[in-house]
Amino acid sequence: MPETNDIKSLIAEYARLTYRRGYLAGTEGNISARDGGTVLITASGVVKEFIAVTDIATIGMDGEPLEPTGPRPSTERYTHLEVYRARPDIAAVVHAHPRYVLLCNSLGIGLSEAPFTAEAAMFLSNVRTAPFARPSTSDGAGSLDGLLGDTNAVVLDRHGSLTFGKSVAEAFSVLEILEKHAMLTFLASLSSNKPRRFTDSELRALRNIPY
Repeated sequence: MPETNDIKSLIAEYARLTYRRGYLAGTEGNISARDGGTVLITASGVVKEFIAVTDIATIGMDGEPLEPTGPRPSTERYTHLEVYRARPDIAAVVHAHPRYVLLCNSLGIGLSEAPFTAEAAMFLSNVRTAPFARPSTSDGAGSLDGLLGDTNAVVLDRHGSLTFGKSVAEAFSVLEILEKHAMLTFLASLSSNKPRRFTDSELRALRNIPY
């Protein structure tokens, strides 16, 4: 099992990568990972381009900080904790503000229809959209009620995205694939032609491919 500092280092590394990819700006977004019975999460108010290991907070499953002199945990921590409570199989969560995901959402272009690229079909599981909740409050956790059972990506209405997986790398990869799917979906909406989506049987076959 990875050491706590190794997990913190990984979270910081992926937070910087998320910033460099343009999936968030300034202090936006947050990343977390399980560490035994606790959760490690990016601190509040830190510009992700410069985030360091010392900017990763440790919290309990109730959201309370466990390091009295440590950094202040993200205000979005309750949304992350809702994922962990609902999904014991999930080990990491990435919350970002990807451009095309937000654009599609604001224009009413859904991302939950059957995918039309193999990668989206293989790596995105039943994209859901959560109703609007005020950012940086505990409202976000309640907006996920009933949405988490069979998905790895949730669009947060007029706010951003929540992606998760069995590792920080997997949660980040789902974010990238979701954003690419959103970009292609938006571009397809500009055409008079409709994308050729996979059938249910094709989707099952793609999702059964080991990777």
